[in-house]
Amino acid sequence: MSDLPKERVLESSKAFLNIAIDFMGPFLITFSRRRGQRSQKAYICIFVCLATKAIHLEVASDLSTPTFLDAFKRFLARRGPCLSVLSDHGTNFVGAKNALNELYSLLDSQEYKQSFSDELANHRITWHFTPPTGAHFNGISEANVKAVKAHLYKCIGNQILSLEELCTVSAQIEALLNSRPLCLLSSDPSEPSVLTPAHFLTQIPLESLPASDVTNENPNRLTRYKLLDQIVQTFWKRWSSECLHDLQLREKWNTSSSPLIPGQIVLIKQDNVPPLHWFSTIKQHALCVNCLTGAHKVSECKSKSNCSNCKVKHNTLLCFKNKVSFSVKVGPGELKGHGSESRSSRNTGPEESESFSPPTPHSPSVSVLCSDDNHVLSSSHNNSGSTVLLSTVKVLIPDNNGHYHPLRFILDSGSQSNLILESTRKKLGLPLNKDATTTIKGIGMGSNPVNGQVNFTITSRLDSRIKYSINALVVDKIIDMLPSQPVDMSHLKYLEQLPLADDFMKPDIVSGILGAQIFPSLILGDRVTSSTNNVVALNTVLGYVVMGQAPLCSVDDSTSNTFCVFQDPPIDNLLKRFWEIETVAAPAMLNDEDKKCEELYSSSVHRNDDGSYTVSLPFKGSPDELGDSYHSARNRFFSLERKLQSNPELRSGYNKVIQENIDEGYLSVAVDQSDRSGFFIPHHMVVRPDKASSKLRCVFDASMQSSSSKSLNDLLFTGPKLYTDLFVILLNFRLFPVVMVADIRKMFLQIKLNPDDWKYQKILWRFHPDDQLLSHVLTTVTFGLRCSPFLALRTVKQLAMDEANNFPLAASKVETDLYMDDLATSVFNADEACVLFEQMVGLFKAGGFTLTKWATNSGEVLQEIPVADRLSEIVQWDADSSVKILGLQWSADRDIFYFKINIDNKPCTKRNMLSLISRLFDPLGLLAPVILWAKQLIQQLWCLNLSWDETPPPHIVEDWEAFQSQLPLLSDLSFPRHLFVVENCTLQIFGFGDASVKGFGGVVYSRVVFPNGDIKVNLICAKSKVAPVKSQSIPRLELCAALLLAQLVQTVVDSYTLRFPIEKVLCFSDSTVVLSWIHASPHVWETFVANRVSKIQESVDITAWWKISGTDNPADCLSRGLKPAENLNRNGLFVPSPLKTRLSFLRQNPSS
Repeated sequence: MSDLPKERVLESSKAFLNIAIDFMGPFLITFSRRRGQRSQKAYICIFVCLATKAIHLEVASDLSTPTFLDAFKRFLARRGPCLSVLSDHGTNFVGAKNALNELYSLLDSQEYKQSFSDELANHRITWHFTPPTGAHFNGISEANVKAVKAHLYKCIGNQILSLEELCTVSAQIEALLNSRPLCLLSSDPSEPSVLTPAHFLTQIPLESLPASDVTNENPNRLTRYKLLDQIVQTFWKRWSSECLHDLQLREKWNTSSSPLIPGQIVLIKQDNVPPLHWFSTIKQHALCVNCLTGAHKVSECKSKSNCSNCKVKHNTLLCFKNKVSFSVKVGPGELKGHGSESRSSRNTGPEESESFSPPTPHSPSVSVLCSDDNHVLSSSHNNSGSTVLLSTVKVLIPDNNGHYHPLRFILDSGSQSNLILESTRKKLGLPLNKDATTTIKGIGMGSNPVNGQVNFTITSRLDSRIKYSINALVVDKIIDMLPSQPVDMSHLKYLEQLPLADDFMKPDIVSGILGAQIFPSLILGDRVTSSTNNVVALNTVLGYVVMGQAPLCSVDDSTSNTFCVFQDPPIDNLLKRFWEIETVAAPAMLNDEDKKCEELYSSSVHRNDDGSYTVSLPFKGSPDELGDSYHSARNRFFSLERKLQSNPELRSGYNKVIQENIDEGYLSVAVDQSDRSGFFIPHHMVVRPDKASSKLRCVFDASMQSSSSKSLNDLLFTGPKLYTDLFVILLNFRLFPVVMVADIRKMFLQIKLNPDDWKYQKILWRFHPDDQLLSHVLTTVTFGLRCSPFLALRTVKQLAMDEANNFPLAASKVETDLYMDDLATSVFNADEACVLFEQMVGLFKAGGFTLTKWATNSGEVLQEIPVADRLSEIVQWDADSSVKILGLQWSADRDIFYFKINIDNKPCTKRNMLSLISRLFDPLGLLAPVILWAKQLIQQLWCLNLSWDETPPPHIVEDWEAFQSQLPLLSDLSFPRHLFVVENCTLQIFGFGDASVKGFGGVVYSRVVFPNGDIKVNLICAKSKVAPVKSQSIPRLELCAALLLAQLVQTVVDSYTLRFPIEKVLCFSDSTVVLSWIHASPHVWETFVANRVSKIQESVDITAWWKISGTDNPADCLSRGLKPAENLNRNGLFVPSPLKTRLSFLRQNPSS
């Protein structure tokens, strides 16, 4: 053992002249003892005197640099100045647990180092770092951290202290530790008191105020003051019994050991040395792979220790788990493996030294991506062999600690996805998003699992200013080392002076693939070739990439691997929208970003002389963060132009769309064609043959990343959701006899953009390939920008507020009956509808908008609408652009709802089934039993853990085929649009809930009583949910059904009360247990029941809940699900034909 540092043994003028610093934690604290306060992390900074072992503790509320500097200043103010500081280097925490990641980030951050260095310089203090891999150099502080933290955790237990209480406890513990003996205790009573660190601080031991012994008391019975006493007393007792004796032991000085002699084997641990390096050294000297000593086999080793990683009998330093390829001799043959697949994917290290043989590096193999096997290296055994070079780039990627790693990626235009290895993700410490629902397919459509998605940034190794943000799928394996052998550069002299994107001639691991998403943004087009071979260097923004058939330095027997990537369109968005439709909408809450966006709009909106509005883009970040976007937009335009040239009809149609935008003033040629500042937005065409108008649209992509890895959308606020929920729109649409629908013509384009922001909406265009490519600017709000929906709807609402005095009826309808750019409203009679039509046209005309595509069920109102402004097709209730399998339609002449069926039979796989089910569009729940049956099918698929393209079991295939064949039957169903509410009638709302082991749901009906005593009952809406996979009792499921029903009834009542008085609201359940829960106070029930009962009572008055028999409950089939052919009644009351007597009591006279 070497000598102690001089700071430990030289006499000092005072304590804390030379100190060591370390952190410990985190500890959970709260800033208030009030109920409901959240806990958060706090840390303790420990200062240790190197000479006297005295300690000083400071509580830090977080790990920011300013907080640490405040703690350091407090220490200097209380203990006086010091000469030197010793602290750990950040890399000492690389192997720490997740709880210390924040601590590591602080200690290794440049801000910490610079700020702390400045503070030390101001006080003339020298700052020393321990070596990166030598945490033991700061052993004195590490020992104190261990002593304080371990016992503090045990004493505090699960108690969450306040900040003041943690400061109190740490101060008392500081006093106790500074009173511990520094030397052996003497048994002579005449000896003076034992020396402690406190003698160097105050010349007497520090002691707390006398307190009674409360160590054996129940913590729950103590006051907060006594609880702190118990924690401190327990700490001192544990310290005395467990740690005090260890302070006196110095076994290293009393145990003799042989000195090191030349030629003796020693192990020096180094993190970046692979296990094979250790293994070859051990085998060379015939040592045991377990104890690393003695000339014996591992089977004869008497050591009882095993590997801490895989628990196999070998030393942890020699563990090969998931690190290298190796082969194991099995009997007379040899079984070769790779990574964790070797040794039957179980043994991850050498069990017996004689059965383990490491591989030779760079095993000869040729791996080809998206290439023809005919061009693969031939099996020649001389130096004239060759290999097919793929375009590889080496980029710099930072890990979670900010350190950059050079990694090789394949640049592949044939891959629809970016990929990265799981091992690389772990190496970088990138957080994994496991919600990926895509699959990876290769040649032959073979599927491979995807572990999830990650986001990271790549930086050019040649120019640190070039950066791109990448979203990649995480896979376990991509391909072997590329190239398989070193490339013979003697034939490639013409490439030596080029700035290469990768050292392609050296074999290296491929960490991932950069696919077609980023490929166009990287290619520049210039290339370097030679007449003597077919190796080509292609210029990219990352440097030149080399491709072609290149000679190898040496070649052995080789094999070839072919790999190709396809990605099916994700169905995440479709499923998300499906579940959103099936959920009762909750009121939206504004967050801070929404409030800021509203402030920016209000301060910048301007109304022009013609009544139109001018708005500005709501930037949340500085536009200066945008990099170059011209080159990427130009490449995207050339790709679009090639597609248009291949189809003259599309070319003509797209030219017409652009010309219309120019003629209308929405698009104009930029004044300065040399100005490439701002942002260039790529555009492409979308063909919608099912649309009544605008079958071909121009779509803009403002999410394209610039050279700074920032896109225009990244810097814009999204804004709050302003449109009324579609479910509420349809509820109001059904209320009154006369209805009208209309569409705001090109709503976005009628709103002008501030000229200062035009430069951020540039596009490239020319009408013919022979024309000059010109920059154009979009002068209006553009579809494709993140903020555009907010700007458009906010402007329409601003128009309604500004013109409320002139058009009061229309202004009120805009607030409640506008969904995106569609108006859907209902009124009592045709006269009111005519007035509303005139006000609506006048209101929007005052703001520069035009209402078109009018439709109504009233012939009288229709006569008032110009023929050119009438809608010629059926109204579809879905703003989504995807093709619906089942979509809600409204027929104006018949005034009914019905469903349009559009089925494309596909093989029964999990992907195809989810894709079809997610396209069932029934926002009102008119076919809720059928939708529930489809939901149950989704649940079964998830429980089976099938891959996306795997065929389900036969019974599911049979049910699915029957479901698909029966779906067209739903087109024969129709539902009355109007709920029969007229003037002088009485409206009542009735709701029914039910549950089964399969699911639960709620259904709401209207009961209209006319003055003559006639009664009309109609289905309003319904919602359903599948039962949880984890089994629940029927009463609990019935309670969930009651809660869903209460939320549904509340939504209906809130929507209708503003328009028409509701006489009565009643809710029914067939569960006596649930009704007893609802009619009692929530506090008497357990948490599960109490939470739901409380929400039910907030939504619906408890006096409205009544009992109904199970046979009369119309929600019975809603809780079990029905196939389309299982006798859905034509009047839409969820009544299978054998039970038509249900709901008969609703049609009885009111007196009953």
